[in-house]
Amino acid sequence: MEASLAILMIVGVVLFFYSRSFSQAEVSENIFDIQKNVLDEISADYELRQKVLDGNESFLFDFARVKIPVELNFTLRVCDLVDSDGDLVPCNMETYVDADVYVEEKIISGDVDEFKLKKIRLFVWRV
Repeated sequence: MEASLAILMIVGVVLFFYSRSFSQAEVSENIFDIQKNVLDEISADYELRQKVLDGNESFLFDFARVKIPVELNFTLRVCDLVDSDGDLVPCNMETYVDADVYVEEKIISGDVDEFKLKKIRLFVWRV
């Protein structure tokens, strides 16, 4: 009797942690899909690509705010891809967030008349 009760308790604990890890993976996948959709829309729209190339983060933030659910916080950064020496430029969050932060990025280039490379990085975390 006691052995079967102990086994049931162990199975219950294992199932609890298994379901919790599955839930976390599901959340990660959903956030990734949201980020990918926002960045894909930005890269597909000429006006939004120009805003990236101009470094207009506030306009892009307003665009993303409509697309990202209110239960998620986010910020975004627009950075040069490389500096004048050809070295990669870091593009990090400006403030520390005590949460799991999911990051996706997309590189945006100018048209044939103007060669520019910018990186837009979208940082998302749960409230």
